[in-house]
Amino acid sequence: MDVDDLLNAHDEKVARMARALRAVVGTAAPDAEEVVQEGWGTIGYRIEHHFLAIAPREDHVRLRFEVGVELPDPDGILNERGKRCAVLIFREPEEIDWLQITRYVQNAAEFDRWGEIERVA
Repeated sequence: MDVDDLLNAHDEKVARMARALRAVVGTAAPDAEEVVQEGWGTIGYRIEHHFLAIAPREDHVRLRFEVGVELPDPDGILNERGKRCAVLIFREPEEIDWLQITRYVQNAAEFDRWGEIERVA
């Protein structure tokens, strides 16, 4: 299964939001390897470890940061899920703030590379 197969299984609004988030991740973390995680129904990203996933769902898309509880959250937008993860949930395309999400993805990628964050964008 490839990304298009995964996204074509969702309605157009969800697929459009997932594609927009995919573009943000591709710009913010161009060295990240992208892989479809069929069992989870997600698009996963890794540099050193799996650090991020785009999870299209029936009526929304989640951007899941695997070690989100370790990341700075200057805008107070991360929702903690479990002991390590944090998510952003998007229900409408206009909720995706390219610059804001880019900062969060860059921080997550930097944490994955180095185990710490040198700067908060």
